[in-house]
Amino acid sequence: VEQVLQSFGEDELIANMKKYWKNMNGDDASLWKHEFNKHGTCVNTINPSCYGDDFKTNQNVVDYFKIAMNLYEKLPTFEWLSEAGIVPSHDKTYTKDEISKALADKFGSEVYIACDRNNGLQEVWYFHQLKGSLLGEQFHHIDSFSNSKCPNQGIKFVPKDNYKNPGTNPSQTKTSSPPKPTG
Repeated sequence: VEQVLQSFGEDELIANMKKYWKNMNGDDASLWKHEFNKHGTCVNTINPSCYGDDFKTNQNVVDYFKIAMNLYEKLPTFEWLSEAGIVPSHDKTYTKDEISKALADKFGSEVYIACDRNNGLQEVWYFHQLKGSLLGEQFHHIDSFSNSKCPNQGIKFVPKDNYKNPGTNPSQTKTSSPPKPTG
């Protein structure tokens, strides 16, 4: 994916994806490939034939990621949660209603939230109806088709550093210097 985006001069898009479109296991490239193969290939309005004679090989891949990042910017989930007092914490928990209301009030429709096996907020899905081609980006928000399976209360919004270093205590100060690189 990165090579395709580079071939179209999409350095800023790549930088934003590297910053915001992260795979929790650290393999961002694998996630991006998965997302396009699962979601981008089923959007028939970005099939190469829809571009006509002007289609450049892989233009649909570039457009998919541009549009996905545009949507991300229009749906500032972390900002909306923060404005409602819902912030990452190692100790505090939230109710499903608190999270759902904070997001629905900003989005304008009900959203779907998913939790992991430890009741940690894992995903937020925004549902849209698309008018016309994906390239036109005419998204109209609609209510979620699915009900959240998160518990009604006790939902954790774990800081991202917890995924990188599970089991670490961020309140402990390290006094030793990091190991020197070995090559």
